[in-house]
Amino acid sequence: DEWYGVKQMASDLKELVQHLRENWKLERFHLLGHSFGGAVGYEFLKRQTENRNGSDRSSPQCLSFILSNASTNFEWSSSEQKRLFQEFQLQQLQTRMPVKQQQTKNLSIQEQFFQTHICRTPEKPVGLESALNRRHKQWSANDYAISAADTSTQFPPVLIIRGECDFVTQACTEGWREVFEGQNGYKELVIKDSAHYPHFEKPEAYSYEIEQFCSTAERP
Repeated sequence: DEWYGVKQMASDLKELVQHLRENWKLERFHLLGHSFGGAVGYEFLKRQTENRNGSDRSSPQCLSFILSNASTNFEWSSSEQKRLFQEFQLQQLQTRMPVKQQQTKNLSIQEQFFQTHICRTPEKPVGLESALNRRHKQWSANDYAISAADTSTQFPPVLIIRGECDFVTQACTEGWREVFEGQNGYKELVIKDSAHYPHFEKPEAYSYEIEQFCSTAERP
């Protein structure tokens, strides 16, 4: 599989939206970008809003933008994941269980970390495991960091959402506030007792917050 950059994926997303407009008469939509998808969504939306503010008003209107577990700088989130793993490993060594209990636990340190800071479910969700298995082995986004939009650019209402235990920590998402704070409808939310995949870990709470935010954005 050939690796696409963020901006190339944003162009692909633009083509998809235009396809939906032409074939499904799409006029308005909500945009949710999870993790790396948040960066793709941002680059797409930045271009679209700048074009709509100018001469191009033919594109469908984005009513709201949800950035879910998305870092503004992927090198930072990678560093945070490594830092958390080192702290987690040290903690496990300091509180080592008796051998018999370790054997019944039957989870490696990597698997325990995964269940703590990546996906806090007893079993790895089938959909997530399938997606991770299909990921290109050489794939990396560590060279991506957001670039600020023009100050005159008006975005739709924006929701920044992350998990309480996510390796994408608050430090990784603060940059979004600098871009969007002051825009109408800006909101930040932390899902308790969840990590990087709250839609698998806390589906009811996650769905409720998304539905509430989109419903508010649809009001005149």
